[in-house]
Order: sequence, then C-alpha cells, then structure tokens
Amino acid sequence: MKKIYIISRYRTPVPGQLEFHKRVAQHYCREIVKEGNQPIAPHLFYPQFLNDKDVDERSKGLTFGQMELLEADEFFLILVNGIISDGMAKELTLVSRTGKPGRIVSVTREEMNEILRADEWESNS
Repeated sequence: MKKIYIISRYRTPVPGQLEFHKRVAQHYCREIVKEGNQPIAPHLFYPQFLNDKDVDERSKGLTFGQMELLEADEFFLILVNGIISDGMAKELTLVSRTGKPGRIVSVTREEMNEILRADEWESNS
C-alpha cells in the first residue's frame, strides 16, 4: 500500500469556495482508497482542530503537512481551472526536491462539479 499525498487548493477568499475545495480533496481521497492506497490530505485533517486563520496554528499545520509529504511514496496534484495556490506551490517546490513520482489531474470547475454531483448521486442510491 502506497501513501499518496494530495496537493489541492484549500484556502480561498471567495465565500462558499472552501466547501468546494474540501469536496474535491475528499473525492480524490476516496479514489486513492479504491485503488488500495492511503491518501494523505493534511488540509482536510489539521483544520479540524487547528485554526487556519491563526498564523501560528496555520504554520504548525503546514509544517506537519510538509513532514507528511516527505514521508509519502507519491504525490497527486489536483488542478481545477489550472490554478495553483501559494500553499500548493510550496508543496510542489518541496516535492520537486525529492524526486517522488506523482500524478496530475487537471479539470475545469464545471467538470469537477459534474464529478461531485455523480458522487452525491452514488452516495444517495
């Protein structure tokens, strides 16, 4: 079983976007589990008990995530509309130094919304 680190957007200045970003990461975590691997998504885990708006707590969460990235076997970059956030850029810089293999998925927001709607339909059936 491989540990696969998810690199995707989390923070956003746009109201309502945070839930979308969480759902995107959750979708790909489920896909990784279906493959028989372990997803690592610190941006879904640490904000549950660390305040992302507190500079010190956010810094701790980012540090923990970087440690997990270094321990992961692979990375999985998720691009929605080709956007790379500052946090994602830092993770990509770190992963580029490791030589870890990775995958990239690039979708439009509209395509991602369709994927997420299909997830909802499947979970409600």
